[in-house]
Amino acid sequence: MAVQQDFNVNAAPPYNNGAKPLVLVDIAHDEPGRGDTHGYIGIARRVAQETNAEFMYVDNHVLEDMYPQLRDREERLLQLFEDKGCPDFLFSRWLGFRVHQALEEKGTGVVISNINEQLADSLGMPHRKYPQEIVPHHLSPEELQYQGQRFAEEYQELPRPFIGVNLVSMNEGGTASLAERLAALKNAYPEATFFICSCHRTDERAQRHFMKMLREGLQGSEDKFPVVEFDYKAQMAQQGQHNFWNPYVGLIDQADHLIVAGTSMSMISEPLVAGRTVHTTEEHVYKASVEKGYLRPLSGYPLGIALRTHNITPVDMTGECAERIIQRHAKMKEQTRPPGLLSRMAVKLKLQGAPPVPQRYMSV
Repeated sequence: MAVQQDFNVNAAPPYNNGAKPLVLVDIAHDEPGRGDTHGYIGIARRVAQETNAEFMYVDNHVLEDMYPQLRDREERLLQLFEDKGCPDFLFSRWLGFRVHQALEEKGTGVVISNINEQLADSLGMPHRKYPQEIVPHHLSPEELQYQGQRFAEEYQELPRPFIGVNLVSMNEGGTASLAERLAALKNAYPEATFFICSCHRTDERAQRHFMKMLREGLQGSEDKFPVVEFDYKAQMAQQGQHNFWNPYVGLIDQADHLIVAGTSMSMISEPLVAGRTVHTTEEHVYKASVEKGYLRPLSGYPLGIALRTHNITPVDMTGECAERIIQRHAKMKEQTRPPGLLSRMAVKLKLQGAPPVPQRYMSV
């Protein structure tokens, strides 16, 4: 398992001569749209916001565009450190030996190389507060509000309530059952919109089967119960990952009822920022979150009975993880002050029974 590592803050001048911290997130070859990668970027952004830092994002393509004359990823990262200075906070899971060596010799901050539940564990997030399946992510209340407004403008003509379905990883049998349950809701509402969002993990065959079953179940009622489908993979293939708007976040904000169909820790965690319960088809997997009142089992409703969504206290593990990372960085800087003060601190720590000199690389 990757660990968080610290490197000496006195070995090189900080970014921009210390005028402003630098938060650098490097996702290497990971897909930016993946939930865990989104979460990684989101925590980095939150750290940058809370520390008034410069935020910089890179991946392998960005590094290649910046330094086409260099032969490999490691050389490009090293050149970036030469140009910008070593970051105060570096989020990266893919650092080679030479980069680690450079950070140890010249570094000025903290490396975060865990993601999602591993990051929460490494930072000591208490499971008595959050179930293990609740993980950090990329959504902030501000982003949620912005995307919600855009969604509302885009789909203002559609009837309420909005019943959102995020399709994750169901098989054909599961999607058939879900389609039957959703179609039966036409008996619970005079009108409603079914908004279906797929993702990179959605099985295309199961998705087609689900949409066919849902439309057959609503046949003859399409004017009052329209179905909107956002096909993530089709949009990606047609327009490229950076060239289309994904309504997923806006749906989280605007949906009157939200269902996550399948298992995804990111996709059950992200909607909880909105401060409303989320429906799940996998209550046997997420028992702790059901017991906490974050999730409601869809199977708990008789067919044709209206969904019930309740307000809850917004769950913001991302903000808490960011705060712990910032505290970690501050503590490390305190422990690596000039020799005179450090010596006095070492004596004090020794008297308290703690290790007198901080390790350069430390697991959280």
